[in-house]
Amino acid sequence: MKKIYQYDEEGLLLKSWKSIAAAANQYDIDESAIRKAVSRNGTSAGFFWSKEKLNNFFESDLSPKYDDILYDHSKLEYSLQKSRDTNRISRAKNRTNYRFYNLIETLSDSLEKQFESIAFTTPVQEPNIVKNGKVFIVQISDAHFNEEIDLPHNRYDFFEASKRMQKLAYKIKSYAGEDLSKIIVAMTGDMINSDRRLDEMLNMSTNRMKASLLATSLLSYFIKEMATIAPVEVVAVTGNESRIHDEWGLTDKMLTDNYDFLIFNMLKAVLKDHPYITFMDSNPKETVVEVNGLKILITHGEMYKQATQDRIQKTFGRYAARGINLDYIIFGHIHFANIGDIFARSGSISGSNTYSEYGIDLVTKASQNLHIIYKEGEMDNIRMDIHNTNGFPGYPLHDDVDAYNALGNKKVYKKYTVIVVK
Repeated sequence: MKKIYQYDEEGLLLKSWKSIAAAANQYDIDESAIRKAVSRNGTSAGFFWSKEKLNNFFESDLSPKYDDILYDHSKLEYSLQKSRDTNRISRAKNRTNYRFYNLIETLSDSLEKQFESIAFTTPVQEPNIVKNGKVFIVQISDAHFNEEIDLPHNRYDFFEASKRMQKLAYKIKSYAGEDLSKIIVAMTGDMINSDRRLDEMLNMSTNRMKASLLATSLLSYFIKEMATIAPVEVVAVTGNESRIHDEWGLTDKMLTDNYDFLIFNMLKAVLKDHPYITFMDSNPKETVVEVNGLKILITHGEMYKQATQDRIQKTFGRYAARGINLDYIIFGHIHFANIGDIFARSGSISGSNTYSEYGIDLVTKASQNLHIIYKEGEMDNIRMDIHNTNGFPGYPLHDDVDAYNALGNKKVYKKYTVIVVK
């Protein structure tokens, strides 16, 4: 061991020692106490110890004051601990996000593989093929398929949704005629209801993942029926109520972190082999389709709380600045139909619920919009009332509802306390 140097409490050099052991023997203390003092320029047995020979332990340019050493050491430890805490929180948050994204990605891949094995149970009916005819945009908006509504003037569950979708298909077919060349099914968001608020959770017919599978089944029936009268293209944007996380964001990652996006991609897997159905991959927030010369913006509409011409024209201006001259905007969100010269807001498939009536004092009926774009570039917009479904049996969802244990299936209302095995 090299020499060590001993300083008094004033920092003045007292003596040098050949080794730590010699100094420890002199003061009858443990060698480790002096060794620690040497390594930290600290004290032991009332003296300062150092490997360096200094005239003044405190004032030398080679050694800071003892108080400064302690301060700098504490500051460094504080900074280091803060950095560790920040990194730990960041890593924990990232782990949660990565696990969630991996879960959704794995789920989507698994569902796609599962749906790839599904075959059509009935032969495909070939539609009437017409070139350069009129085009339908059939808007499917604010279905909230997993919501249960029990009001005197509106009862809603999966079975009622199935009847309303079937009635909508029936009405659309009555407008088809001989010159229909294509149908665009525009899903404008909120296929699944939110579960963030207590009343929404209490009025859920099943959890949102099971509801997504049921919604996919129901929508596939509707789209296949549309494909019996004309080739179909499906386009979708995501709504705010169908988001998976509580937060609502406008980045692609947030907009696709959404059950609407999941349902659209499950439909692609289910219907990918249908010869008359195709899917448009598009922006999940806003999509512009050009139909018979008209540029039509499709969006959910959460930004149009006040659907006035002044507000709508701001969107026209935003697109014009990018060199796109819009002709019309279609959206939903409010659950209250409103058709004008430059925009059309759709009603909902679900109709009034307790929140709309008692929360915002708004009574609505179940309706959807049909937009007819003629080959000359003219456009008609029709509100279709689908509230009363008497005479419509609905699409065959009974087996699906049983499989996913939705509350719309009356069998699950039975409460068993003892199960008797015969």
